[in-house]
Amino acid sequence: MGEGLAILLLLWATTCRAVVINEVMSNPEGPESEVSDHNEFIELYNYGEDTDLSGFHLECGVSGGTREEILEWSGDFVAPDVITHTTLIPGGGYALILPPGYVDSSSHPQPYQFGEGAVILTIGTKSFGQSGLATTHHLWLFDSAARLIDTYGSPDDTGDGIPFDPGEGVSVERIDPTAPDTEANWSASLHESGCTPGMRNSVSRIYNLALLTEDISFFPSSPMVGGNCEILVQPRNLGRGWAKDFELLVYSDGNLDYEYQPEELIGRTTVVDSLEPLRGQASVSFLWSGLEEGDYSIVGEIHYALDEDTSDNSAQRFLRVGAPLPDVIINEIMCDPLSPQPQWLELHNRSSRTHELTGFTISDSDSASFYILPDLILNPGEYCVVAASTSDFGYPDVQILVQPTNGFPYLNKGEDIVFLRDVHGFIFESVHYFSAMGGAYGVSLERVSPQVAQSTPLVRLPGDGTACGRVHHL
Repeated sequence: MGEGLAILLLLWATTCRAVVINEVMSNPEGPESEVSDHNEFIELYNYGEDTDLSGFHLECGVSGGTREEILEWSGDFVAPDVITHTTLIPGGGYALILPPGYVDSSSHPQPYQFGEGAVILTIGTKSFGQSGLATTHHLWLFDSAARLIDTYGSPDDTGDGIPFDPGEGVSVERIDPTAPDTEANWSASLHESGCTPGMRNSVSRIYNLALLTEDISFFPSSPMVGGNCEILVQPRNLGRGWAKDFELLVYSDGNLDYEYQPEELIGRTTVVDSLEPLRGQASVSFLWSGLEEGDYSIVGEIHYALDEDTSDNSAQRFLRVGAPLPDVIINEIMCDPLSPQPQWLELHNRSSRTHELTGFTISDSDSASFYILPDLILNPGEYCVVAASTSDFGYPDVQILVQPTNGFPYLNKGEDIVFLRDVHGFIFESVHYFSAMGGAYGVSLERVSPQVAQSTPLVRLPGDGTACGRVHHL
């Protein structure tokens, strides 16, 4: 009997200790508020056998706090391919503990892409702790018998550097889920989205090359017809191991399908130099000659057989060759407005001529739909705001405010291309923006100068976060 009990205790220890706190999002993107508290999450990972978390509790705080029971998510959930209505976390599986308010789509944007098969859990209170997680909070995980099985932030070591603030919109990830909770075993997420909920941590990968939009540059930035353009591509190593002997190719994605075709190739090469772990970068130059006038989507792509995450192995950058800046330009973009404001973009007639834009369309890189502008005439120097909704629009001093007749494209917060097309469907103007340009919740992206083609939009800091419908401050 004693031997059997010992075996059962050993099985319990092996199973429960295999469930660990694996990732913590305590500083979601956006201003500190009840809304941002909804976007906090705690990820658990099970590197052992299937384990039922029924009766497990979580405690958070600086030196302890109220224990909150971990519960199954019993209602509807917005994300596809996740598992609800259970507290069973399979071996090798992930579970996300979310505040109940995460699904309140009327008050916040639900910003995360969850890994397929992730188990969604929640707690019985409105938020973690007294009023949400703080970057200084420790975490304690208890099993159904109130036994401590894991921690975050090494609560017993008050002299180390964790917990810490990884930055807004960035999670803290465990490097090795089987290793103890120590300062050396935690790091800020390296993923371009800032976190990896329900999937393998970005800091845990041995081999992980990545290419971001800002890793592609053009020299000159606005090449002439018949001239040359140097395309500089700088892949980076986000893995914990050295990386070398991978292929890098660049192509002009003429049909915008984000898939390489041989006739689209600009150049390819093998990078033989070793990139050091965690942010080591290479610089590879490609020369594109005999350019023809037009708008081009330039894609860089990494081929690396050892890569453990191929989702970030390609990036796209927009290039205009030879075409002069049009009279009517996309001058400002609000892709992440304050709730309940709609998304919008601003058009500006920078010329001395009157332009009729009736029947012009707007679209973005993710949409096959074109959204038609209503009757619209822009006089010299005038501004027009095109909004997803005019009824909820609250900015003052707007000269002209219109809403497309058949909807509005959903503009991605991190990166997108916005197109203005004429009545024949030809691209009249376009702007490619991405997260490195700045922007934030309630802060627009502005064109620096209406006289410069492809000028980089930057963040306007003072005032209400936007110069909607008026001259920019930059």
